[in-house]
Amino acid sequence: MVVVLAVHAEVLVLSMLRRLSFVSVVALVVTVSGSMLTACSSNNYKPPGVALPDKFPINCIPGSECTRADSTPIGQDKYRQIVVLKTLDDTEKVHEFYKTEVVMKGYRLNSDNNRRGAIQMECMSDAAKLDIHLEPVSNMTIISISYDPKLDHVK
Repeated sequence: MVVVLAVHAEVLVLSMLRRLSFVSVVALVVTVSGSMLTACSSNNYKPPGVALPDKFPINCIPGSECTRADSTPIGQDKYRQIVVLKTLDDTEKVHEFYKTEVVMKGYRLNSDNNRRGAIQMECMSDAAKLDIHLEPVSNMTIISISYDPKLDHVK
């Protein structure tokens, strides 16, 4: 009887340790993932050149330069925004950055097409449409981002 209880207690302790290790691993993964998400979404890079429109909804790839920016009122205190950037990074690196960035900002990537090296990404959220066009030119990548917020239905 004592031997059976000892074996039973050992199995119970091992089972608890396994669960504890699993919980520790899950906690570690959540902690690491959380800090990675924070690192990705807290990119506050402000490119040199032309100033970005107020409240531009997506981060610019670090190292880029803004060559053109426009913000046009469309009603309901909302603005259609267009930004053109250039970077010395290759198109594939820029593509990977923005694929991650749009997801981190809550957009769904509806299409992602590569046509002869030029990449067109169409993204949607409940609040807006975001189009990103990447064009390799010489030794740089030209990035064109257009943000088109949805207007609220007027009743």
